[in-house]
Amino acid sequence: MKPSDIIITEKGLDLLRSKKRIIHCEGVTGASKSFYLGLKFFFDIFDSPKEYKQYVIAASSVTIAEKMFIDNPSSFYTIFKNVCKHTSNGVGGNKIVVTTPTGEKTIYLVGYDDKARYKQILGLTVRGFLVEEIHTAGAEFVREMFTRVFRNSGFLYTSSNGGLPDLPIYRDYLNKARP
Repeated sequence: MKPSDIIITEKGLDLLRSKKRIIHCEGVTGASKSFYLGLKFFFDIFDSPKEYKQYVIAASSVTIAEKMFIDNPSSFYTIFKNVCKHTSNGVGGNKIVVTTPTGEKTIYLVGYDDKARYKQILGLTVRGFLVEEIHTAGAEFVREMFTRVFRNSGFLYTSSNGGLPDLPIYRDYLNKARP
């Protein structure tokens, strides 16, 4: 897919224009939640000031994150491949480096499928997060992520296909953010 192939709906345009720091998209499978959130995430990184360099994409596992954002023909990585470089191992682990007008930005791909996974973001000064299926993430990971979002004046974009309203992510975070 090329940038010229993108068709953006009115609702998608509203999401891309939003200045909200926390955005949660909930809906059925195939509703383009991840597509639009991925574009917004990429544009916010691409336009960020030079002092902001670290970002995170989190999914249930690193393999799922790769399938959704590296292997997917309609992901921001594929669409803007000319400024994105993926490395799956080595120094810094699994990451995407984005070349922007203000310098290189690093997006770390992490999984939250294990309680200890949240430790992968400890010590980082993360400016923004994109979290897939947040309702399946562990409470410790979610707590650590929200701490970094607010401490660093960052942003958080999440998706889910919906979940039980008494899950900790809904009870402690998402339901409190609803208008």
